[in-house]
Amino acid sequence: MTPPRVAYLVTYPRDVDPSREAVAQDIAALRARLPGPLISISPPERLRPIVPERVFGLWAWQRLRALNSRVDAIFVTHGQPVFFPVLRALTRPLVYNVVADAVGPLRLRHPAPPTLAGVISASVTQRDRLIATGVRDVTVIPPGIELARFPQLPELAHAPGERFVLLHASAPWQVADFARKGIDSLLDAAVVRPDLQLIFLWRGRLLPEMRARIEARNLHDRVTVVDRRVAIGDYLAVAHAAVLWVTDPSVVKAYPHSLLEALASGRPVLLSPNLALAADVAAQGVGVAAPLVAGLDELMMHYHRYASSARQAPREQWDRARWLDQTAALIARAASSAHP
Repeated sequence: MTPPRVAYLVTYPRDVDPSREAVAQDIAALRARLPGPLISISPPERLRPIVPERVFGLWAWQRLRALNSRVDAIFVTHGQPVFFPVLRALTRPLVYNVVADAVGPLRLRHPAPPTLAGVISASVTQRDRLIATGVRDVTVIPPGIELARFPQLPELAHAPGERFVLLHASAPWQVADFARKGIDSLLDAAVVRPDLQLIFLWRGRLLPEMRARIEARNLHDRVTVVDRRVAIGDYLAVAHAAVLWVTDPSVVKAYPHSLLEALASGRPVLLSPNLALAADVAAQGVGVAAPLVAGLDELMMHYHRYASSARQAPREQWDRARWLDQTAALIARAASSAHP
């Protein structure tokens, strides 16, 4: 069977390095399976705080209309279910991929386009919110990672009072993310915990702001910021655990790659309870989902137990191949629905 021709509409920053952005990695893997053009419908990052989502892509209306004769299906990826008005320029079946989660009732700001053939949700809670708004054909497909890049690492020892290294690999896009992604809270925790060492993997944005925060807290000897393309496994090898504590779950993926990469490598994680991944982590005992300070105390106090559970958990559950297979199949079904 000939694979469908697919166009990909994305909203992550235009100048992003795909190797350092989780959603871009997913799209790159899917395009390798189902090739097709990639179109950004978001404004330049400097304008994003002032450009409302309702106008995303309107400047590309004619270019998007041209896709109707060139592709069999449209795949849209965004953090939340925002059915941008520009999507009504499209007549091909549309699959919408919701990568983040949210808290509380969901209110759709725009009606779903008539071509909507399916929605992919990363979490059951987001699926239920979508269904409650009247959206049909919602499929839960949790994302994954490329397991071959993350072999299991030897366990690190830790005793109370010894240095404890946390890896944070979800860098901010905006100044507000220092609070929303728990970066400020982690730095504050390090101020009162002399045994805590932090490693932040950065991606070229807001580096002066980060350095100023470190200097203001006098943490230059216990906080490392790595602002270049790296193999994350090299840093997981020296970290006891990975951390991502967010105040707003909509600013990250429901299943953040940095945490999946740690779990696949046999490292436990510390995360906020408002992430969809938290339920899996708690059920398997492979980390701690709790308020940051209490969670850090728990993880450090019982580190060996959580580390052992992380090493024993089945790695296959985090495999991106499953996400690719199910997503490609859903797109193919949507494309075929336009050709009875």
